[in-house]
Amino acid sequence: MIALQLHGVRIAVEVPARYEADARLALAALEVPRESCAAELAFAMSPEPRPAVAGWTPVLETDDITMLVRDGAVLLYKDASYVQVTADARRIVVSEPPDAAFAVPYLAAMFQTGIMIALRAHGLYYLHAGALALGSGRRLLIAGVSGSGKTTTTLALARAGSTLLGDDTMFFAEREGRAVVLAFPRALRVAPRTQAAFPSFAFGAMNDKGKRELPLAAVPAARGDRMEAPHLVIFPAVTSDDASSIHSISPADGLVRLHDSSAAHAFGEARRDLARELALLGRLIADATMWELRLGRDALATPERIAALVEGLP
Repeated sequence: MIALQLHGVRIAVEVPARYEADARLALAALEVPRESCAAELAFAMSPEPRPAVAGWTPVLETDDITMLVRDGAVLLYKDASYVQVTADARRIVVSEPPDAAFAVPYLAAMFQTGIMIALRAHGLYYLHAGALALGSGRRLLIAGVSGSGKTTTTLALARAGSTLLGDDTMFFAEREGRAVVLAFPRALRVAPRTQAAFPSFAFGAMNDKGKRELPLAAVPAARGDRMEAPHLVIFPAVTSDDASSIHSISPADGLVRLHDSSAAHAFGEARRDLARELALLGRLIADATMWELRLGRDALATPERIAALVEGLP
């Protein structure tokens, strides 16, 4: 068994001996508890096939994944691979890797998927966003769907001197009565065009989506794992414009977009704690200004332009 913790939640990782070295590599960025104590959450691998879906209610279906719920439990699957989270959110069970040669990225992805669901029981809510603190001290979230330019924007700001929490996966939670952002320590996954814009970075192996991993330690920026409520929320969008630009959007529009970047839209009414999650999200961004960053053709040629636009905001 491997003992880990994430933002105070103690996790026991239970995998067959032949996958233990892979699991240690996949989860190396997580903290090891300083003292021995009972785990609050278990992550386990099962040789059993995917559970039968009869009696489960579908809540989300995409080209990549199907999500179902039943009496508080959650099941996500693609083909024969699956993640199942028990109703009490104390146990995550995943299928064995379909190809042992890719066990490390498989375990990393399955752990992230399961944690995204299970940590809600501990008051940590998933957000598909990046987070940084600018050199000026202003804090920002960068939210949007995959392919919107979050990683390009994050890398441009990190190279310009911002403190980096991450580019894609955050949690928000209540700490000492305040809504805060908490990082999930995972490598950045960078598309080919963004790789070309940052040729000095040491990119790693390519995944099945054609992206290469960039370890957080390889990004030339200070690191953080917690951030107070943001001053700015940025929604990048790749456009065919010649020049990048940034435009104010309404708080209501920003809240809707941020909701779509959270897990709340996937679960809908199946989430027993949905009202609390949305209220906390509203508190998190109550004092933030909202902006759409339109990434033009110049963004990849001169990423410094992105940093200048964001750092120049009032």
